[in-house]
Amino acid sequence: MEKITNFSIVNELKTNSDILGFLEASLEEAKNDTDTAYIENALGIALKAYRKIGNRNLVVA
Repeated sequence: MEKITNFSIVNELKTNSDILGFLEASLEEAKNDTDTAYIENALGIALKAYRKIGNRNLVVA
């Protein structure tokens, strides 16, 4: 029997670059989508990851 574990993308976003890439991919995915809940969810995930890695200064190049 296989053990089932919870997966959270937040745990995979470990750097500012990871978070930025996730947001860029999410916005691209939602480009033609009028459902703002998708983007809202992506922003929430990014914020959780940002807080988890403890950064205080987000640098976007």
